[in-house]
Amino acid sequence: MAARVLIVEDDTELRCAMAQVLREQGYVVDEAAEGLEAWHLLTTAAVLPAVVISDGQMPTMCGAELVERMRRDETLGRIPVAVITGKADSVPGATRVVVKPIYPEALIRLVAELCVS
Repeated sequence: MAARVLIVEDDTELRCAMAQVLREQGYVVDEAAEGLEAWHLLTTAAVLPAVVISDGQMPTMCGAELVERMRRDETLGRIPVAVITGKADSVPGATRVVVKPIYPEALIRLVAELCVS
């Protein structure tokens, strides 16, 4: 069974491109346009993602707040989260912080590494 990935990104074009790259690699991809939508998906999902890839800056709930909420939850807190941001800032609780831009090869490698962590 293919690993499931949740992509959280408010830029529709970028989110769709990332999802397409991962689907071509055989991943099952869920998408959310911002953190609050992602939180809803995570808390109601029948099957949780193996990895969450989140933008850092989004309306309603940013990537750092999503990570914080996930880390407070016993089940969701175990899911690796990569935050992709325009700044080289640390994000407490994030498994990995990646500075934009992220190219397809790097995205594929990132997800593969986080799936085995």
